[in-house]
Amino acid sequence: ICGDEIHQRGEACDDGNTDNGDECLGDCSALDIYQLVETSPVGLWRFDGTLADDSGNGNDGLAIGGAAFGAGYRNQACDYDGTSGYVSVGASGLFNSGAEATVQVWMRSLGVQSDDLFTIVDKSHGCNDSTGWTLQGDTADGTVTFNVGKGGPGSSDFVGASSTTPVNDGDWHHVVGVYAGYQVCIWVDGDKEKCINSADGFTNNNRDLNFGRWWNCGQGGRYFHGLTDEIAVWNVALGTDDIQSLYTGT
Repeated sequence: ICGDEIHQRGEACDDGNTDNGDECLGDCSALDIYQLVETSPVGLWRFDGTLADDSGNGNDGLAIGGAAFGAGYRNQACDYDGTSGYVSVGASGLFNSGAEATVQVWMRSLGVQSDDLFTIVDKSHGCNDSTGWTLQGDTADGTVTFNVGKGGPGSSDFVGASSTTPVNDGDWHHVVGVYAGYQVCIWVDGDKEKCINSADGFTNNNRDLNFGRWWNCGQGGRYFHGLTDEIAVWNVALGTDDIQSLYTGT
């Protein structure tokens, strides 16, 4: 909260006001946390009253169905109704890396999910092949898994790293999925919770990026009931220091 004299995540400082000067070199919300990371994201959506791609690469989102703006972890977020709402970003070669990638989201689950699984961020994975990746939650135990396809015509040849921390408790959680080489990892709230190795490597695709639902060959499904904030995608594998900086804002 800007101006409450508490230096919180995402604030450059907080001296009790929102003015320049005093103990702060600038406004208490002036720090851009992405300046803390060595590599800039290729896609960044802050949801502060707009679905614009703040990375500068022009991959703006489009709200479809029951998706609107709500109160976020930082400023505003995207609010999904769990039955029809999602954001379509479309296809971009920037998101097609098969060698390595990182995806980040601040997420908050709200109430009951409509399916056994709920999709938070999806690179049009599965359905008719085993390509792409997804950050997807399990409604029963609340854990979240980062699944990455290994290729091939079947739709079930994926390797996934699942969290030990449940994320369906109504609180905000920082979730990061990373794949590089032959390993996929999941981070929750600044902690690396699990890594899984795959001897076959990973296979991406050139299909759409979506927030709040699984693509399901264009039919949709696994809609998320909740909020997302600060979704970001990198075409490199971020390391421990970068991921913890994104979580703490320092």
